[in-house]
Amino acid sequence: MDRFRATDQTVCGRRRCHVRCRTGRPRQHHRSAGQRDRTLWQRTQSRSRQVLGSAWHLDRLRRRPVRRRSARRRSTSEVRAHQVRPFRFGLQAARVNDPNQWLALARCAEDTGYSCFMVPDHLGRLSTFPALMAAAAATREVRLATYVLNQDFRPPALLAQEAATVQSLTGGRLELGIGAGWARHEYTQTGLTYDSAAVRVARFEEYLQVVKGLLNASAPFSYAGKFFTLDSYAPLPVHFTPPPILVGGGSPRILAIAGRLADIISVSTRASADGRVDMPNISLAAVENKVHRIQEAAGDRLEQIELNMTVRDVRLTHDRRAAARQLLNEWASVPERLADVDQLSEDDILDSPHMAIGSVEQIVEQLEIARERWGFSYLEVSSTDAEAVAPIMERLNGR
Repeated sequence: MDRFRATDQTVCGRRRCHVRCRTGRPRQHHRSAGQRDRTLWQRTQSRSRQVLGSAWHLDRLRRRPVRRRSARRRSTSEVRAHQVRPFRFGLQAARVNDPNQWLALARCAEDTGYSCFMVPDHLGRLSTFPALMAAAAATREVRLATYVLNQDFRPPALLAQEAATVQSLTGGRLELGIGAGWARHEYTQTGLTYDSAAVRVARFEEYLQVVKGLLNASAPFSYAGKFFTLDSYAPLPVHFTPPPILVGGGSPRILAIAGRLADIISVSTRASADGRVDMPNISLAAVENKVHRIQEAAGDRLEQIELNMTVRDVRLTHDRRAAARQLLNEWASVPERLADVDQLSEDDILDSPHMAIGSVEQIVEQLEIARERWGFSYLEVSSTDAEAVAPIMERLNGR
């Protein structure tokens, strides 16, 4: 059963509240400003001996050497100097089909301080754009993201028209997330051809070029490529500022395309050849290689790109190794969805930037290290982890 139930009082109204609701009254049990602002050194020194073993993994994140593939790559220190942005959090909506719960979830995301309410694009869920518009009507300021749209579910011209409409009607709150598509079973269910990864990625690059061209066009737009052809497509009939393009993925080719074309890049896992999630792709070395690929492809526009990271699991615990062992067992029980779990060790789980396991202080420090080293300032978490994330977000949001 989900740890998060979508009601207005779920996070901000519970007895042991960790989040100051922007629309509620201050509560006596919130941490004082002085407590919240303790330095990392003080927090580290105050840890008990019970969790000292976990510090070794955080130290590995700091000390692990960065492999250099070419002289043109920016150094990690250069990324730190130019890419430090304030933290912000996006809440990815879990599978909710009840209208009242859906609206309550959107309101709760806004009231508890999330920057963005993120809606997936998968079968068996509420349709993405109508669900976003309902969330927009129930909220005032929170941004709204498609996270992420499967390119093969919508022609690029139709997607551009829908995105422009949502951007106009919501007053510019849309983040347009797009991906190449990976879940083989969804292609089978809908009768779509599941092309090879090479074909889907090549088509995706053209798809992005067409969508960006249409969203920025002030005159009839034409395009002639291998996969798409448009002839004098009229400018979209609404007034809007083009939304930022978010590209989500984990393969080197997708990240290279994102480095050239995206405004926000969500670094996530990639799909295996049979359409399952490639779990070894969460490793520290894999994340490091992904960031380097983005740096190489982005070149001089790297400073304009915001890096988003998918946080797969949040576990508040003082026994990190036991939690990692439990996760491995849980993942191994669903081989139809998760591939090659047996190739991961407990250390791989504890070292992974995609995992948030430990005390609040340990996770805060881990996320700060990930931002300092790789530039991850925009963190996406599932609404099923909202309660666990609350005290972490309180300390990091906007900082």
